[in-house]
Amino acid sequence: MLLILLNWIFITVIAFIFGFSIIQVFKYFIEKQDDIPVNFSIVVILGLIALSALTSVITLFSKIGWVINVLIVIIALQYLLINYKKVWAYLSYYYAEVKKANPWLKVLFFLSFILALIYSASPSQNHDDGMYYMQTIKWIQNYAVVPGLGAIHGKLAFNSNWHVLSALFGFSYLGIPALNDLNGLLHIMVVTYAFTGLQSLMNGKFELATILKVLMFVPTFIFLKYFTAPTPDLVAIYLIWIAIIFLVKKIEEESLDVFNIRSLMIIVFCTYICTVKLSAIPISILAIYIFYKELRKKHYMHIVIIIIAVVDLLAPWFARNVMQTGYLLFPFEHIDLFNFDWELTKERIVWEAAWIESWARIPVMDADVVNAMKFSEWFPIWLKNLRIYDKFILGFILLSSVVYIIKTLIILLKGKLVFNKINEGWFVVYLTLSAGIAMWFWKAPDFRFGYGFTLFFCFMVVAQLAKKHLFNKKPKLGIKILYTTTVVCYLIPLFLTFTYYNDVLDAKNLVHPSPVVKPEITKQVVGGQEFTITHTVKQCWDEPLPCIPPIKKEFELRTGDIQGGFRLVQRD
Repeated sequence: MLLILLNWIFITVIAFIFGFSIIQVFKYFIEKQDDIPVNFSIVVILGLIALSALTSVITLFSKIGWVINVLIVIIALQYLLINYKKVWAYLSYYYAEVKKANPWLKVLFFLSFILALIYSASPSQNHDDGMYYMQTIKWIQNYAVVPGLGAIHGKLAFNSNWHVLSALFGFSYLGIPALNDLNGLLHIMVVTYAFTGLQSLMNGKFELATILKVLMFVPTFIFLKYFTAPTPDLVAIYLIWIAIIFLVKKIEEESLDVFNIRSLMIIVFCTYICTVKLSAIPISILAIYIFYKELRKKHYMHIVIIIIAVVDLLAPWFARNVMQTGYLLFPFEHIDLFNFDWELTKERIVWEAAWIESWARIPVMDADVVNAMKFSEWFPIWLKNLRIYDKFILGFILLSSVVYIIKTLIILLKGKLVFNKINEGWFVVYLTLSAGIAMWFWKAPDFRFGYGFTLFFCFMVVAQLAKKHLFNKKPKLGIKILYTTTVVCYLIPLFLTFTYYNDVLDAKNLVHPSPVVKPEITKQVVGGQEFTITHTVKQCWDEPLPCIPPIKKEFELRTGDIQGGFRLVQRD
């Protein structure tokens, strides 16, 4: 835990400086300057996004080791020395806000911090972590992007910028256990952001965006297991929520036509989300909407800035995809623009996509069998296997959707529907949520892939009802209910942690994070290169590179060494 705590402090400082620098760049190109500094957590998250993009570029030419870490620190320190007065002004503002915060909020923050720290240091509870998260990060730390990496193991073809960032702050070169602790830190940043919403409610500001911030606390018990591994699922969920809240805030401020700092952050967040989790691509509707607004107004400078921001985030990500698979997107075989010798076959890509789809519907069962099922065959099995809270979310969405449709039809029949700028904004919000839920359900209906859209749909319904029937009539009662709900959402997992989950509270984890699982392995020479082979499972965990599961070896080295990459063996 101690190492993770120190790492969190280091990451927060570096990310804040990078995020602050991005904010200063943004301010040159916006119409309206905000009166107060950007939320601390948002600055840090923005810094993480910037660092992720920068590191992604570096991986095209170099491994991510101590040299890159030193370079990042030097850049941050140099910027801080030049702009220390501006940075100090921001920090002074944040300190004053913390001093004014409700004491009970500080207690609640402490509880949430301890919870995240405990789980970040505990044994990984994520199957995919052992299968490819940890190995992907290990490849980034030891090699520049390897051509055809997906040829040796299909899961290594998946390219998430969150794993690139995890490699930067993993510090494997120090010889310590893997510090894949970014998810816990991200949770702390989101909690801090949500606390500003709770504080605003206590100050009498009952905006919808504020209520939505507070509701982000509620599903904490669902996400605890995501703190133990660098899963991109949690990142996509949290950033989707924040991006939509940005747009909701613009709607409430009636600033949809104003290109302000939130406009740019919507663009950046939505673009980055797609590089973290491609299945979250419906969130790009928000970014397209902002771009369309500027295009319609013919604000060409803003258009250029948007394009530069998007290209800076997407270009290195596309390049990594091409290097690892031969395709711009993976697993998506329809955009085949290249003819590199390391290119994966379309059959391999189709199989990977089919495997994801089948596993999301009915885990463990053969992918071909599941995907051959009709909707009426797989849906009852899928529904039966859902956790109780996932069934509740699904039922809530269906019921709310029916009510919304009926209400909209009544308004249409009465001829009272007015499509003004505000309604246009709400239409975009619900279009994004609907598209996200639809794509999730038909392509890969595992709830962890869809929480970003499904849960936020529930948040929207609850927040609107709470604002109209609770905060507008009995605000003090509303604050008490939300605060109590927040406390319960943290006390229950804390109680369970200290009562039942003894493996999470192992005293050996007080300094170092929990040891990594050690699978049974053998060594085998393939094409003159020694490989680590797992015995019966597809999980390599932190075993030496290159490590592959016991599957058919249909690949070969391209140049005689690992950095030269791999390619599939051509069979007659």
